[in-house]
Amino acid sequence: MTAEEEEKLWYRWVQDLIEDGLEKFPKSAKLRLLSVFVHYEKLKNTFKALTEIEITESLRSKLAQEDFACFYYKTLIEQEIIENDERERES
Repeated sequence: MTAEEEEKLWYRWVQDLIEDGLEKFPKSAKLRLLSVFVHYEKLKNTFKALTEIEITESLRSKLAQEDFACFYYKTLIEQEIIENDERERES
């Protein structure tokens, strides 16, 4: 098993722990943002990251920190989608 495969396996396990936490605390914006980070940055699962962002935003948290994190990841994902579309058009 390569180091990259081991790292992905590790983050899948971390994501399983986060999902267990979300079952117990479904309205936890911080757990949802951690889930966004793991899905987007580590597991490269853009669709699941966007889904978690939408859920986090629907919780309407009062903390600006969560709002900023949602905005940050939405911007990153949007930029990635734009870049992929541009690459597809060029080829």
